[in-house]
Amino acid sequence: MTAEREYFVYLLSCFLNGEAPQGRNIDYNELFRIADINDVGAVISHEILQLNEFRPEGTMLSNFKQVIGLTLKEYEQKINAYKAVDSFLEANNIDRIYVKGIAVRSLYPVKEFRTFGDVDVIVRAEQFAEITDLVKTEKSFNVAHLSTETLNFYYNGIEIEIHKTHDVASGYFDSIFSLCKNEGSLYTLNPNDHLLYVLCHLIKHLKYRGAGIRMLMDIDVLIRSIDCFDEEHFFDLARSAGVRKSAEVLLSLSNFWFKTPVSSYVDFESESDLLDMLSSALIDGGSFGYESSTLSDYHISRGIKDGEDVTPAVKAKAVIRLAFPEKEYMKTYYDYANRNSALLPLAYVNRLFDAVFKRSKHSKNTFKGIIDADNSASAKYQLLKELGLNKE
Repeated sequence: MTAEREYFVYLLSCFLNGEAPQGRNIDYNELFRIADINDVGAVISHEILQLNEFRPEGTMLSNFKQVIGLTLKEYEQKINAYKAVDSFLEANNIDRIYVKGIAVRSLYPVKEFRTFGDVDVIVRAEQFAEITDLVKTEKSFNVAHLSTETLNFYYNGIEIEIHKTHDVASGYFDSIFSLCKNEGSLYTLNPNDHLLYVLCHLIKHLKYRGAGIRMLMDIDVLIRSIDCFDEEHFFDLARSAGVRKSAEVLLSLSNFWFKTPVSSYVDFESESDLLDMLSSALIDGGSFGYESSTLSDYHISRGIKDGEDVTPAVKAKAVIRLAFPEKEYMKTYYDYANRNSALLPLAYVNRLFDAVFKRSKHSKNTFKGIIDADNSASAKYQLLKELGLNKE
C-alpha cells in the first residue's frame, strides 16, 4: 500500500481503539481524497486534529475541520428523517427491522461520525404493498423508485429504502423476523445475527461492485459490542449462511487493520497478494466500489476460469449473461414470473425492453465496459476465489 493508504488505515484504527495518533510526513491532499471517497472524512479529521507533529496547516487543516461540521449537520438531518419515518411506520402498525448504518451508529466511539447514505428498513413481505400505498399518499414523502423488492422515497431530501425481504444473498435470513426480538412492531436482530448480516452485505458488495472500508469498521464495532464474543458460535452461524471462508478472511483483516478482538485465520504478513487485493477492493473503490470497479467486471469475473485472461470469448459469454440472467434472478426482479413460471419468457422480454427504454444509459455503459474490459476482472475473480465466492 502507499504511505497515505497505510496512514488512512492507521488513523481509523486509532479512532476505533481510542488511541492517540502519531503524525507522519504524508501527502494530506491524498489522505483527504481517500477519506472523502470512503465517506469517513469526519473520523480522519477527528484524528488529524489530535496531532502534535506533522499536522497539516492553512487551507488543508481548514478542510479537515469543515468536514466535521458538515458531517454533524448531515447526521442531524438523517436522524430527523429516520425519526419521522419510524413514527409514520409505527402509527400504521408496520413491523420493521433497521439494519446497517442506522442501526450500528450508536456503537461507534462518536456515533455522529458513522455516516450512511440512506435509512435501510426491512418489512414483512405481506405488508409491502400496504406500505407502498401508504407512502404514496403521504404528502411529505417523495417516491423515487418502486420495484418488486424495494421502495425508495425521500423525506426532506433524505433517502429511505424499504426492503420487502432481506438484502443479502443468504438463505439464513429468509425468516429474518423470527431471528429478532421485538417491542411492539419494532424488531431488532441480536448482535451476532446483525454481525452476520453486515458481513453478508459486505460480501454482496464485494461480489458485485465493491465495498468500502466503512463496512469493515461496522464489523469491528459490532464484535466489540458483544460481551465475551464467542468466535466458534459465530463461525458456526457463518457456515450456516454459506460464508464461513469469507468470514475467516474478513474478520482476520479486521484484526490485522483495526486490532479487532478476534483470532486471525490469515497471516497477512505473508499473504501479501491477498492483502493487496483486499486493500484495493476496500479502499480504492470508495464506499460502494464505484471509484474502481464496475458491473462489467462482475459479469466477466463470473464466467472467467482460474488464470484465464479476458478474451473475446469471455466477453461474449459476459454479454449473454448480462442479457439473459439466471431464472432465479429473473423471478426475484419480476414478481409475476415468480408467481407463474410460464411467464418467465415474458420477463426476459420485459428485461430487454427496460434495458433499451428505461435504463438505456446504464445498459450501454455496462455493455461498453464488457467490450473494453481489461484483466482487472481477472483480479476480481482471484479475490472472489480467495473468499470462497467464485462458485456462488
